[in-house]
Amino acid sequence: MRLFVILLLGLVLLAAGALSASANPIPGELIDENGGGASPSPAEGPSTMGNLSVYLSEETIRATLGLSSADVEAGYLFRNTAGEDVSVGIILPFWDDFSEVEIEAGGNEIHYSRTTFMYTSQEHNSGDVEFLEGVSFTIVVPGMSRVAVNVSYTGKVNVYDTDLNNEILYWFSYLVGSAVYWNHSIDHAYFEYRLPGKYYSRMGDIGSDWEVEKKGSMMVFTIEHRNWTPTKDLITLGWERDRPFLDRMFFNFTLGQILLAALALIIVVLLAVLSIRFVRKKRKRSDKVK
Repeated sequence: MRLFVILLLGLVLLAAGALSASANPIPGELIDENGGGASPSPAEGPSTMGNLSVYLSEETIRATLGLSSADVEAGYLFRNTAGEDVSVGIILPFWDDFSEVEIEAGGNEIHYSRTTFMYTSQEHNSGDVEFLEGVSFTIVVPGMSRVAVNVSYTGKVNVYDTDLNNEILYWFSYLVGSAVYWNHSIDHAYFEYRLPGKYYSRMGDIGSDWEVEKKGSMMVFTIEHRNWTPTKDLITLGWERDRPFLDRMFFNFTLGQILLAALALIIVVLLAVLSIRFVRKKRKRSDKVK
């Protein structure tokens, strides 16, 4: 039964594109001359995308997970290998719901606009295309230097709940395949997700290979890469939570079964009351005879 649920969840992930939360930033600017979306394009500086001197050097993604949403703090370090300053348009794509986006660099708030980006899957040369909503903004990276950009937002935790099993399945995904648009490997990438222990029973059968550690009341999941070129679309954390005992008792019964059980309980109570009355009447008769 559990295997059936996992297979069914896999179909759900494929149907939905399995993309939730946000993604690695992409070099580009909004292309919307014909009312379309945004595609990768040369940055506003002197370089083209093929030999762009700025690249995504490091990223640190920290997320505190709940049962329906995640608070994400993402830090990106952009490095310029050229001698001149370069102004770079950045697209930060999301999937599904995202809110409360804040972006800052050097202590200064960065203003952004909403955009759409056409993403092509990096897995198995499938060529599958997804149109992702996101935000776009511009940064200037000085020559032979680097700029740190910090992004905070609220993302979505996906839930798969079925009466076929006593476990509730959750997953949180981050799109890493978009890093290929920089034409450069990421020097260092670190992912750290935190989840209250009360929401965790075990790792799920979907997701990436995570280091798992319990720290106090929190479960901490980490993945680290160096000189990394992602070959998959997603990094996914999947976990299971056992259904609470009382929920489990009632969740596995249909309404008809519950009503039948209630009727049986009422009959038992009535029989008990009648038995007590019968015993009392019998005692009274015995007392009168005496």
